[in-house]
Amino acid sequence: MDELRKLVPFPIPGATDVRSKADLFMQAIRRKTRYLGEVMEIDSRVDCAIGFCENAHECDFCLDFLLNQDLVVKIEAPGFGCPPGYRITPAGWAYLSGIGADVLPQGFIAMAFSPKEVADELNMAGLQKGISAAGYAPRRIDSKEHNNRIDDEIVAEIRKSRFVVADLTDKNAGAYFEAGFAMGLGKPVIWTCRQTDIDAPGGVHFDTRQYSIVPWTEKQWDDFSRRLTLRIEATIGHGPLKDNRA
Repeated sequence: MDELRKLVPFPIPGATDVRSKADLFMQAIRRKTRYLGEVMEIDSRVDCAIGFCENAHECDFCLDFLLNQDLVVKIEAPGFGCPPGYRITPAGWAYLSGIGADVLPQGFIAMAFSPKEVADELNMAGLQKGISAAGYAPRRIDSKEHNNRIDDEIVAEIRKSRFVVADLTDKNAGAYFEAGFAMGLGKPVIWTCRQTDIDAPGGVHFDTRQYSIVPWTEKQWDDFSRRLTLRIEATIGHGPLKDNRA
């Protein structure tokens, strides 16, 4: 698993990070659930990869964590050899939507850091300016001092954020993963991308083309930040910091 962490461009839960691994199972159950109260099967022998678990025993451990937190209930298998089912509880749905969580008035920025000059302009003149104008504090992981693994910091900051702004330019796999993690927690995601990537065949993954993406063009940052602000306010509403901006 340590070797895999070096190869993939997105955060993988630490070996003992039971909450993050359990959250991945919660997200998987949520994605499959078509209506409240539906029971979804999870076979720990084949589904352990969902939570980056080493084996079925670790998978069961993570599922037991969800049970002990009253986020899901377990429905025993109807017959021999059949996997058990899991149903998200009302508390589980509230957890996924962020109710009662320690959510800060901040927007998490998921973006690539290169090429540096363009990335810095996009971040400062575009994304951060647009988020701030909407009344939220922009948060990009490299702008926060920390002593932990960057993977863990990304997960922690997404949990605390009101929403995520994900820039898909250059097929940034990390942004796709971080956006998916946020959506699994029920947090809104605002999509952005360079206009030339949107126009190019295969420039944006087909699964995201169903969403309205805020495009940007180099050196036109004022227009982009203004449209980003409008999209955030239309999707989420004014942030509590809006009237306190200088």
